[in-house]
Amino acid sequence: MDITGKKKIGGSMNQQTRNYIIYLIIFMAMIAIMDQYLSFIETTAIPNVLREYSVTDSQYSWWKALYFIPTFLIFLLNGLTDIIGRKNSLLILILLFGCASLGIVYATPSFHLYMVFFAIITFATVSNMWTIPISEEAPAEKRAKYVSLIYFISLIPLQAIIPSVLSRLGFSWKWMYGIMFLFMIPVLVMWLFMKETKRYEMVKEERKLGLRKKHFYGIGVINRSDIKYILFSALIWMCWLVVSMFVVWAGHYFMDIHGYTLDQWSLILLGRLLLMMAGAVVGGWTMDKMGRKTGLLIGCAGAGLFVGLIGLTPASSARFITIIAGFFIGFSSPK
Repeated sequence: MDITGKKKIGGSMNQQTRNYIIYLIIFMAMIAIMDQYLSFIETTAIPNVLREYSVTDSQYSWWKALYFIPTFLIFLLNGLTDIIGRKNSLLILILLFGCASLGIVYATPSFHLYMVFFAIITFATVSNMWTIPISEEAPAEKRAKYVSLIYFISLIPLQAIIPSVLSRLGFSWKWMYGIMFLFMIPVLVMWLFMKETKRYEMVKEERKLGLRKKHFYGIGVINRSDIKYILFSALIWMCWLVVSMFVVWAGHYFMDIHGYTLDQWSLILLGRLLLMMAGAVVGGWTMDKMGRKTGLLIGCAGAGLFVGLIGLTPASSARFITIIAGFFIGFSSPK
């Protein structure tokens, strides 16, 4: 490699300014809020979906499993970050969140159309693409801290507040999703000021200089070690998604089966989400002090125990168990 090439690559890795890092934290946090909100608002929406489209809980569950099959192809979305860049890929993610949310409000006269838009939203929430820019732009010694901070902010319990407010204002339940279209507008404004990450610029430069092999979604450059890491990560995510799919039925359990009102359920959900925030902080500290493996085992054991107990105890006790389960869900959640 010639000296000019070295200068180009070396210069592209200069650290961003402190003000830009602050902007990036706020911007990524706003995307993460959309992600977390849309990931968990289903728990309050399910009773409305069952009534609106006259489907049973078992029918909904089976169709959901079928519509979620495309989420296994999430690499097609995340792989764009290496093809078109982090900034353009995030634009696609933001538009998927916002436009599919508005689609649920205005383009879902039938159950299956609703499931199409819901599947698009879920596909996008599996991505977690918002972790990439801050991981690449922040100083190495602060990356984990900043990603954890963004995740913590994303847990602001809007899911427990917005549905009750919308109900009081006379809006359709579909606006539980549609509100994220409105939230998307300031997020898009912030996107305009984002710079492409220096890591991606370096990769592009190395490809031009012939120092890095070009690939399509990693084909031809993934080695055996990468495959092991991918399979292990996929297993963790699969377990996390299974637990999440169980947890979202809590709203149906309390409102449809035990007759809780929306406000009563929202209080339970608020408690769970607040403990998720606490669990995220304690979980991050535990993993730093005791290692990720030990922290993950503690969190998963607690989540499995308390989520399982929700359906094995009377509703009067289950509401408190649901709240406690939130702590371990936040403790063990991938961050």
